[in-house]
Amino acid sequence: MQRLTFAEVTHPDHRAADEEAVRQLAEGQIQNHETEKRYLKKNGTEIWGARALTKIRSADGKTFYALAMILDITERKQAEEALRAAGERLGMLSRQLIKTQEAERQHLARELHDEIGQTLTAAKLHLQALQRFPDPAAQPERLEKAVGLVDRLLQDVRNLSLNLRPPMLDDLGLVASLRWLFDQRARGRTAGALRVRRL
Repeated sequence: MQRLTFAEVTHPDHRAADEEAVRQLAEGQIQNHETEKRYLKKNGTEIWGARALTKIRSADGKTFYALAMILDITERKQAEEALRAAGERLGMLSRQLIKTQEAERQHLARELHDEIGQTLTAAKLHLQALQRFPDPAAQPERLEKAVGLVDRLLQDVRNLSLNLRPPMLDDLGLVASLRWLFDQRARGRTAGALRVRRL
């Protein structure tokens, strides 16, 4: 330290602020100055220091000295940086969670509108036809179609409920539930492909 100036041990990012503080001390604008800044060790590594700089005049009052006290706060700064990084990660995870929840809501709304809503509408039309045109010969067929639509609706609601929260998640755990979901989706794709081929 005796062979180095403060500028040489100060990180380049803080040198201008240091020079300004010394200038203000010299001109009498301030008597004390406190700051937190980075210092460079002999091997080039950085440490953080909390420095208190105080102006001390000589007995004749013509010259002044600066008394500097430096406290190593590197560990505190590292902890603050780790906390800041953890906060950023938490914020990112929160944004991803909100995005995932919104996507799930959109999916649920589509399922309710496209599948369940259409099935309910078709069942209602069949029942209204029975009500408006009470043809005894056509009633069994229309009732059968309406019951079939209600059965399909019940299955759709059951599937939607299972997809939202499979009971096996509590009973068997996440891995088994994911396998079940994968199998269900794979069967659905296969069934869909078979229907397309038949059409």
